[in-house]
Amino acid sequence: MTSRLVVLGSCGAWPEPGRACSGFVLEHSGLRIVLDLGYGTLSRLLAHLGSSVARGVDAVVVTHKHPDHMLDLHGLFRSRWFGDPGAAPIPLYAPRGVVQRLQGLEEDDAEAILRVFDWHPLPAGPYDVGPFRLTSWDLPHYVPNAGVRLESDDLVVAYTGDTGHSPQLAELGRAADLFIVEATDRDQQGGTSSPGDMPNMLLTSRAAGEAASAAGAQRLLLTHFWPGNNRERSRADAQEAFAGEVLLAEEGLSIDLQRNDVGINVGSAPSVIPRDSSVSMKVPPVNVAQVAQHADDLDRATRFYSVLTGLEPAASFDPPGLVFFGLGGVRLLLDRAASSTLIYLHVPDVRERVEELRAAGVDVATEPHVIFQHEDDTLGPAGTDEWMAFVRDTEGNLVGLVSHHEPGSAGTSDGAATEAPGRPSPT
Repeated sequence: MTSRLVVLGSCGAWPEPGRACSGFVLEHSGLRIVLDLGYGTLSRLLAHLGSSVARGVDAVVVTHKHPDHMLDLHGLFRSRWFGDPGAAPIPLYAPRGVVQRLQGLEEDDAEAILRVFDWHPLPAGPYDVGPFRLTSWDLPHYVPNAGVRLESDDLVVAYTGDTGHSPQLAELGRAADLFIVEATDRDQQGGTSSPGDMPNMLLTSRAAGEAASAAGAQRLLLTHFWPGNNRERSRADAQEAFAGEVLLAEEGLSIDLQRNDVGINVGSAPSVIPRDSSVSMKVPPVNVAQVAQHADDLDRATRFYSVLTGLEPAASFDPPGLVFFGLGGVRLLLDRAASSTLIYLHVPDVRERVEELRAAGVDVATEPHVIFQHEDDTLGPAGTDEWMAFVRDTEGNLVGLVSHHEPGSAGTSDGAATEAPGRPSPT
């Protein structure tokens, strides 16, 4: 099975003619996972599967109970209940409200629903779903909404569902191969408003781009377009904030998720080592020698990193336009020709440093929070909490700040993670 994401539907609220609402199929390592099933997605799913009773679905993830994200889940239920009654239950990962709404559509027959679906609540977990670890976040919306992250050894796909602004978006999409972010852009349609007096709990395309940039995602897929919106305008708005590839969800679009193998040159002969290779190679220990960061204005960037690190440049060469800092045996290179990268710097205390930088006018992208608790010395000092925050440099690059503290010694966090550093905590 090809590793890919197939778009079933791309609209928010209701489907435009010829389109459908939110829905995707993720295929990887022989597993097929459905992400949301809004209006008009079921027939497209069945056509994709080549089965009127949805044979080939291994799991379903639904982010929240709004019908433009889950109503065709009822059709999926009926295809199994009537068309394949002896089939094993399909694992369903969803907030409780999704199951309750589904039961309401079947005269509150909870038993029937739970015979077709094996329900696992969100946000919760983490769960193991085939090769993936599924983690989830409670993101701000008009009803409980679970942002979801599916991570395997060789692929990370993250999906917001519907959400307003939240610092957790950066953690949800951290370094994702594909970050699927809703971009409702209701402001493109003059006169639209949020329900009642409630704040707008949906994103613009630019905000989606900002979230992908803060996360350090590889690619951004915009979705959940308000009917009638100019999608190319949405792409352009997102590109103002995100330097990576910006894709537009289109019904039937298939996105290749296969990562390229790593090529290693030995002399003049290239070799490729597969990820699952059992070949043993004797390689001397490797240490990081240098990290390069893009800088349009070298003088401006040099001043910023001098403030950030408390160091003066170790060397500079202009032309061609290079500035070096020495950071504990690793060179930091500021280079006009370099690509933007996400750098993590260790500081004595993240919270104190963020306040100092804020006072100096630095843009704080994500406030300090506990990202991980170290039970042993594998990834950091045993018995410590790892704190992390993100600031933005003068060139628009995101910079991570990290420090370690005894539990409780650096204040109270909103939650402690149990995954790897730089990865999010399920809530």
